Amino acid sequence: MTASAAPRAPCPSPTCPNPRLAAATLLVSATLTVMAGATIAPSLPALRTHFADTPDIDLWVRLVLSLPALAIALASPPIGLLIDRKGRVPVLRASLVLYAFAGASGLVVDTLWALLAGRFLLGVAVAGILTSSTALIADAYDGSRRARFLGLQGSFMGFGGVLFLTLGGILAEMGWRLPFAVYLLSLLVLPGAILGLHDGPPPSREPGATEVADRVPWAPLVRIYAVTFMGMAVFYLIPTQIPFLLQALSGGGASTAGLAIAAGALVSATVSLLYGRVSARVGFPALAAASLALLGAGFVVVGEAESIAGVVAGLGVCGLGTGLIMPNGAQWLITTVPASLRGRSLGAMNTAIFLGQFVSPVMVHLFLSEGGPAHAFLVVAGGSAAAGATLALQAGVSDRRQQQRAVWK
Repeated sequence: MTASAAPRAPCPSPTCPNPRLAAATLLVSATLTVMAGATIAPSLPALRTHFADTPDIDLWVRLVLSLPALAIALASPPIGLLIDRKGRVPVLRASLVLYAFAGASGLVVDTLWALLAGRFLLGVAVAGILTSSTALIADAYDGSRRARFLGLQGSFMGFGGVLFLTLGGILAEMGWRLPFAVYLLSLLVLPGAILGLHDGPPPSREPGATEVADRVPWAPLVRIYAVTFMGMAVFYLIPTQIPFLLQALSGGGASTAGLAIAAGALVSATVSLLYGRVSARVGFPALAAASLALLGAGFVVVGEAESIAGVVAGLGVCGLGTGLIMPNGAQWLITTVPASLRGRSLGAMNTAIFLGQFVSPVMVHLFLSEGGPAHAFLVVAGGSAAAGATLALQAGVSDRRQQQRAVWK
């Protein structure tokens, strides 16, 4: 199917009973994914106080937030292989159920270690939801239509972050356990996955594509994965450090932290809506470079801020970059790999995304030994800006080489 051909319904089956319900289910599922770990971010200071007797509690509390990311990184490749072989929809349905029960386990567990176990299983569920839903979108759409839908998916991720973080902040003021109830919302998505989504036949291969291992485009894939890992490692500084920065800066509570992070997520969601138009004019590497550069600029503003308003302004600048990272990475990968390898390739990209999230608080823990959260933002800002400049240079060289090849042909 060419880029100009009409897309299949978001349910790949030709007997899809309700294409609108299918599309809505895939988009609402997106709200449950990337910011899933950050939902409890406003609770971190209170959670640290509750488990204050635990050795190295500062590190463990940050791992409560980021452990789902490690689980996603480990689970995504086998889940991607599973959905390529057994179908996308059964994995999505099972993952929605696991998401609710694993995520909400924080309402009742009594020990930090049980809490960490529930967070790990939550990550497995997110891996299933994100990989299967993105593969369904890739199967159903082509070209610019896919770019627009992926932008819409990224926007729903951002708006989901606004909703979840705002609810998390409000509930955290009442008790540190209550934000874990937000994860039960996945049960409201389950009926749509049951009634609106059905697997069709495996997607046809692109012309000339093959499943032979030596035909897999390893070089561009490694580049995509590296860029994605870098972007998410930088991005996840926001939910892991903003609550502590605001507490040190102005004594801001959990609801203040939730609203501040949600403000950046709102900007990110709005920018994602524009991805389809932007990607038609700017190449994938250049967009990745711009995203990292904007994150770096936003971190400088956050690190130098002397008020809550200054922090929110910096997070708004960050949102300009984060709104492009997810849809750009997905579209870049989907246009690079054969259709028959989409599930496992997307699973590997999710590994890069969430391994970056998991590494982020560990990396920042090293920076905090030299200074507070503001220092960490300034240090990471320099690395992000340098990475963005490097990617921009590589993108320019690649574009010139492609132009030269076109001339000689």
